[in-house]
Amino acid sequence: MASEAPIQPLPAALGLDARRCSPQPMNLVVREKISFSGGDFSIKDGYGQDVVVVKGKTFSIGDKRIFTTPNGQELFVMKKEHFHPIHPTWHLETPDGKKFLEVKKEWRLIGHTKLDVTFHNVAGNGEEVKLLMQGHWLNRSVDVTWNDVVVARIRKKLFTIQWMGNDTYGVEVAPGADPIMVAALAVAMDEVKEAQQGGSS
Repeated sequence: MASEAPIQPLPAALGLDARRCSPQPMNLVVREKISFSGGDFSIKDGYGQDVVVVKGKTFSIGDKRIFTTPNGQELFVMKKEHFHPIHPTWHLETPDGKKFLEVKKEWRLIGHTKLDVTFHNVAGNGEEVKLLMQGHWLNRSVDVTWNDVVVARIRKKLFTIQWMGNDTYGVEVAPGADPIMVAALAVAMDEVKEAQQGGSS
């Protein structure tokens, strides 16, 4: 398999918090953890340090994933919107319930996926931006792009122990992108994969 070209810096800061946007590329490891509630994730940087912690609440009213800092401060919540049967939709909201980012699945051929991401670029000029996530589930390879510029690459890690559908992904984040936002998009991608395989509601 040919190696991919190095990821390039974004033309401007992109994300939910400019303080998290690094001028250097960043590698993340997103691992779905085995838990009773379901939907827990470990997200670490390339040095093995926790970046963000994700706790699932599958059995609550409406599936949700709670994102916190490693020391437990709640950042935001990801929720699945059950009233979108044609285009399954997830969104991020603040701890006090204000929605600020939407991920919507578009219908594609079997095995392919396309997600539209919409939010206001608080890390940049505050304007609404749209990102595109698309790839193929057979090789678990998804690119996140912004006006055809690569924001992140999400790749399923090979040769990892998998049990009960738990996957591990390597994520390459472009310089200028908010890594915690990208981590949330990787979790949303995994939710889509589970739904397509009948693994979640």
